[in-house]
Amino acid sequence: MRETKFTMKEFKAIPRYESGDMPYHILSENFMWFTDEQIDKLSDDDWSRVNELEMETSWMAQEFLREMD
Repeated sequence: MRETKFTMKEFKAIPRYESGDMPYHILSENFMWFTDEQIDKLSDDDWSRVNELEMETSWMAQEFLREMD
């Protein structure tokens, strides 16, 4: 299992559509490994998707912790 953020070389090697967007399955499986600098380099659509994924992940973690209390 990965434990470190993507290097810029790895980030640039991620497949993208002609529009510059990443396929959603790749984005959703890897967004947590992007650095802030890499997120800033995403297309507007992908940047929004990462933002939504981060919020959803945070909400899910909070719900999990509430249920554990």
